[in-house]
Amino acid sequence: LLVLDMENDYLPYMTFMMPNAEAVLAAFRKAQQPVVWTNWYRQEDDGAYGAIDRFWGPRGLYPPGGTVKGHAENPMWIDTRYGKNATDTVPAMGPITEDEKSLVIKSMHLSKMADKDEHGDDILYPMLQAWGVDTIVIVGAWTEDCVIATCYEAADRYGLDVVLVTDAIATGSPVHQKAMDTMQAACGKTLMAEELVQYFASHRHKLGPAQAELNYGAVQLRRRAALLSAAQAEARGREGISVAVAAVIALMAAAVGEAIA
Repeated sequence: LLVLDMENDYLPYMTFMMPNAEAVLAAFRKAQQPVVWTNWYRQEDDGAYGAIDRFWGPRGLYPPGGTVKGHAENPMWIDTRYGKNATDTVPAMGPITEDEKSLVIKSMHLSKMADKDEHGDDILYPMLQAWGVDTIVIVGAWTEDCVIATCYEAADRYGLDVVLVTDAIATGSPVHQKAMDTMQAACGKTLMAEELVQYFASHRHKLGPAQAELNYGAVQLRRRAALLSAAQAEARGREGISVAVAAVIALMAAAVGEAIA
């Protein structure tokens, strides 16, 4: 389950679908299936200015004078009027245990598949790989931004099946249904929250356990161990090739020496 950007700053746009999202999260927890939380972390002074800012900057979400602030507002930036907790997941949908809290991604990209760690490595996909996940279920916000971007990249680049919980996805713009229709037509299966919860209840035998600990640190250790093992195997292979090449060169030199003699 991906809980996409269900944070305090967006709560006014999500209130209507909160019970549905909560029911889906409860079903995943009961079945001990992986859950990852993302929180949109873009702010005006974050140093990550890019194409999306250039798109929204001149126009804003509202025309000048159309907001309380009296100027155009870039919707990519978290509204600091909600204070320091603006980027935290709303309490009803937030992680509880320390293991769950380790699975929160501070997201700087519309596609959650694109977020990187401090070393420049992907965050989300290695976790999905380690757990043996082949299907992701999405709840959260915003439909035409992070939801659709994640849906397309997960399906197209990584070959993951995508399920969109229709009544647990929201946005702050009037294009929600257009975005849902686009995803449904191209790469995402849609289910209502109640349908998904019922499926979990009646198909528990099909929900295999995660193949690794539901903890980001544990997944990272496994990944680094696998990378180290692969590097060591490659080095041994190169060493073997070098020995073989040296032996061939020695034989050739001996043959040449005999010919000269």
